Amino acid sequence: MNKRILFFAVLAVVLVAVVTVNATGNENRVSEKVDKFLETRLKQLDADINDIIADELLSVNKVDKKGLSKDVSSALDIITPELLRKHEFYLASDELEGRGTGYPGNDKATEYVAEQFKKAGLKPIGDNNTYFQNFTVGKLKTRNCVGLLEGSDDRLKDEIIIIGGHHDHVGKKGQKNGGQAGGVIGNDEIWNGADDNASGTSTVMAVAKAFGEGNIRPKRGILFMTFSGEELGLLGSRHYAKNPILPLEKTVAMINLDMVGRNPNVAVGISGISSFSDSDVIKDLLEKEISRTGLKANIQDGISGFWLASDQASFTAKDVPALFFFAGGHKDYHHVTDHPEKIAYNHMTLVGKTVFLLINDTANKDKVPSIAADFKKQLGGMARGGGRGGMRLSIHPSYDGLTEDERKELGLKEGEGGLKVETVMEDGVAHKAGMKDGDIIVLLDDKTLDEESPMETLQKFLGSVKKGKDYEILVVRDGERKTLIVRWEEKAQ
Repeated sequence: MNKRILFFAVLAVVLVAVVTVNATGNENRVSEKVDKFLETRLKQLDADINDIIADELLSVNKVDKKGLSKDVSSALDIITPELLRKHEFYLASDELEGRGTGYPGNDKATEYVAEQFKKAGLKPIGDNNTYFQNFTVGKLKTRNCVGLLEGSDDRLKDEIIIIGGHHDHVGKKGQKNGGQAGGVIGNDEIWNGADDNASGTSTVMAVAKAFGEGNIRPKRGILFMTFSGEELGLLGSRHYAKNPILPLEKTVAMINLDMVGRNPNVAVGISGISSFSDSDVIKDLLEKEISRTGLKANIQDGISGFWLASDQASFTAKDVPALFFFAGGHKDYHHVTDHPEKIAYNHMTLVGKTVFLLINDTANKDKVPSIAADFKKQLGGMARGGGRGGMRLSIHPSYDGLTEDERKELGLKEGEGGLKVETVMEDGVAHKAGMKDGDIIVLLDDKTLDEESPMETLQKFLGSVKKGKDYEILVVRDGERKTLIVRWEEKAQ
């Protein structure tokens, strides 16, 4: 009801403005603007109403529990729309100021996650026996959250399945950010990030509660994680992958939840089965759980176009097979309008129940398929850096940043940064231009890279390039500066 009142209040203000301007003789110009404004707002309102109706028509109480143990059946009931709504409305509240990496709101989010992990009975395995894994982004301190549900089988308990999602978003006006879009609207200057990615974080916590309070103890251990710094370039997940608390060689699978709270009319995309050496085993498990919960889902045989733009990519880069749950984009993505009242909570509940069953079954299997031998080839020319929808440089950059000594060696001024290149993808645009593993990018077509957020500079650059045009990229290789000419051909992405 509040939305309707607000909409019609805005409409009334607009009509008053039209009447006022009519008196000045500018009615045609303003009338066109008003028509465009109303058309845009009505389309969005129509879409929002359709999503509300679609979500309300979903039933979270018709899960097929036939064949489930009493304990698992009861644990499923713990994951509810009310629980997810509670988490969402806190994480996406103005109090947390958009959860920008390195800012107080992000710390508040991690304290909340840690509290939920503790209530679920998870073991704190972070720094100094806490639920936190600390790291720095430039001069800013931030942290991942980690909690372990220990395995119950003597033979398999050391093997681990990770479920995770990033808890950071892009902050508020004036903060360093990873992609604030659309600008401030009225007095709303906080990018709350309800779908991106309070939805994934809320679902991780709900699944943890189901396992913990439901007293479900699978054979393998389950590591529950939320990551910081995703919006700045997968910083938290890459930090964990480089500094694992539990051995990656014992980590048999990773499940990442990113933006799982919207689009109840559309099938949730599940990508990554091809990262497993026997994809049919994982596909069969997914199909079984989806059939049981009734979740509308699309199990993708190939790799999502957004694969390298979310945290599971940090794990497959270290040979841990992974699945990526993504419910799709929307007009509120990275805008101040990504609010918790727009989340499809019934739909999100079905995602949580599906993931709970999937993890429980996978954690109890005698054997889980390993990483597919050809997975890196499957990625082809994809690479993190283009962001969602931009051009791709086809590299795997390092997100660790440069040390002060490295910056001095490169002759960088205060505020200037560089980006280390870990891997250059074969046949990509960077490879064709002559870029090599170990190069350090210091200029992008005469644009310096930001010292604290070089990935953000790269993302903005890639978002501005045009096909068929030459661009200069200055790299440092073995102490020497080299200028590379990069071109995205018309057929390239």
